Amino acid sequence: SNKNNFTRITTTSLFPSLKKINNNISNTSSINNGNLGHAILEIAAQNKWEINVELNVKRLIKTYKVNQNNADKLIKLINKTIILMKHETALSDFLISEFPFLFKKENKLIDGVIDLISFNKKTINIYDYKFSSDSLENIKLKYSNQIKIYHDALIASNIQFDEINCFLISISDNGIEKIKVPI
Repeated sequence: SNKNNFTRITTTSLFPSLKKINNNISNTSSINNGNLGHAILEIAAQNKWEINVELNVKRLIKTYKVNQNNADKLIKLINKTIILMKHETALSDFLISEFPFLFKKENKLIDGVIDLISFNKKTINIYDYKFSSDSLENIKLKYSNQIKIYHDALIASNIQFDEINCFLISISDNGIEKIKVPI
């Protein structure tokens, strides 16, 4: 029977438009910057935001193929992001960084990784970092379906909670902004 035939997909493949990055630097360069930024923020969250960003960027710059000029910009952006995230997660009981999930929705097995989950008593906050120079409206438009999948994945898990809040963290030269995504 067809009941057990599933298509396995990743959250990023669900939204092919996300692959198009609207900025002046080359696509590969901006993807590498975003990947390095995510890696540093993951380390930072695991260390309760106590991290020497410059040292960690220097350590990973070659791995992520990021040039020194972009690395210098990234260090400033990540330090500003850490200030926001420290504030955001100050009351958290604990954080989970890079939370992998796999769940079934209709005839699809969806797998993905949530950048950061904050647990505070019975409230869960989901954070998704977006390194993008897009407008806040466009970021919210482009990524709200993706974060809704993260929300659904947590609901499908056996984690006990009263409330889930979903946030996109826009990280760009224009500033660091928290965007609440209503579900």
